[in-house]
Amino acid sequence: MAEVDLLQALRQFNVHWETGTVSELIRRSPHVRRSFAHLRRRLPELPFELLAGPRQVGKTTLMGHLMADLLQAGTPPERILYVPLDYPSLELEMQGHLAPLIKVYERFVLKEQLGKSPDLVYIFLDEIQSLPAWGQELKALHDAYHPRVRVLATGSSSAALLNPANADLPGRVDRSHIHPLKFSEVVHNALPATEAVHEAARSVRQAFAQADAATRSQLAAALESLYRLAIPFEADLQRQLDVYLVRGGYPATQQPMDDQAAFRFLENAIDTVISKDLKLYERIRKPGSFRAFLAKLAKEHGGKFVSAHYAKDLQLDKETPAAWKVVAEELFLVHQLPQLNASFAVIPGRADKAYIQDPGIRAFLAAASRISDLETSGGIGHVVEGVLFDHLRRLQFNTLGNRNGRIGYWDKPELDFIVELPKTFLAIECKYRNAPGSATKRLRDVTEGRDVIALAVTRNRFDLTGDVLEVPLWLFLLVA
Repeated sequence: MAEVDLLQALRQFNVHWETGTVSELIRRSPHVRRSFAHLRRRLPELPFELLAGPRQVGKTTLMGHLMADLLQAGTPPERILYVPLDYPSLELEMQGHLAPLIKVYERFVLKEQLGKSPDLVYIFLDEIQSLPAWGQELKALHDAYHPRVRVLATGSSSAALLNPANADLPGRVDRSHIHPLKFSEVVHNALPATEAVHEAARSVRQAFAQADAATRSQLAAALESLYRLAIPFEADLQRQLDVYLVRGGYPATQQPMDDQAAFRFLENAIDTVISKDLKLYERIRKPGSFRAFLAKLAKEHGGKFVSAHYAKDLQLDKETPAAWKVVAEELFLVHQLPQLNASFAVIPGRADKAYIQDPGIRAFLAAASRISDLETSGGIGHVVEGVLFDHLRRLQFNTLGNRNGRIGYWDKPELDFIVELPKTFLAIECKYRNAPGSATKRLRDVTEGRDVIALAVTRNRFDLTGDVLEVPLWLFLLVA
């Protein structure tokens, strides 16, 4: 491909050079993710911003919103460059290097040398893991053009993008994740008139951040206030939750479509991961077998991961399932829940529980395209556990000041979740299909005498009068 052809490929995605408006190929949705404000604030400050998340989660759209905001703030269009690094014609011409692209951009668009430019140039590199030596490429970009360049790079593998050992990056670097939509984000789009509900949910999050045994009543009061505001919307919220349990939090599945169309989208998301991202992993030589491995993970969703059982059922050697589970986690498909001891410390060497991270992906892998499929198969309880786990991780991240803490389960006595908060621990039992009586008793037994807040997550029961707070799932997910 000659320089002019490379320029033509770039122009297809960078129509703002001519029109001043970001292409719909990039800005695919009007919905602005919560990550936007943080990234927009950081973008002019750091040489590099690295953003990792699964495919189809909205990384490209978020880039489009950032580009549009830069244009609105007065940044000249030619000083914004977007590059989809997994676009086949660009991959072929670049041969793993940014230099040919930068040369064409300088000559035909910027019309000056990047390093001598008087103002900042913003470069958006989408799916940067497509460059085999992306760390060295960014270092070369920095060495040649700093301080005139600001780079936002996205990728679909946490190991490739967020592991400092894999990137010899100079200067200040900010690394972050973007995940599928939380239930509260989905509801905010579907029920925009509930702003007061979301404000009350923020107050509950703040109460969790301050909660201990002495302030339990304040947490209960915040939950009571949220419940009173949200209860008029209960039917709508439960309906949205049923959809969420099947379709998950990928932005595209929130658009008007039938269940089968959503199912096909989720199938395409998995196919894209297998066809593109697995190329990063030499130990994945049989993509078809890896897909069968994911299907078994979905079937065993929320169960203890025993590598030998997977090896036997899938006819693999005994080391492969554990290695593949790590790959699935790095690709944001799976997350693990470790076992904790009585002191809330992780027990090394014990079987972790494995959850498919997004309920939509889990539903696809388990061939469940409707809520009735989950209910008749008996799998809805495990799906609810997975959704609760994902939202607990996010609640913990927010309350601990944007960091992760201890979260795990107890085996004997059995307890679904133990979550570290800033001032206490949260003990949770999930009883979505059945009455919460046994869960409430178990929570009392295992938390008696401990400085722990006990919470039972139910389908529709709300009761804050006892030692155990009983809260409907739809309400708790508004908080997390």
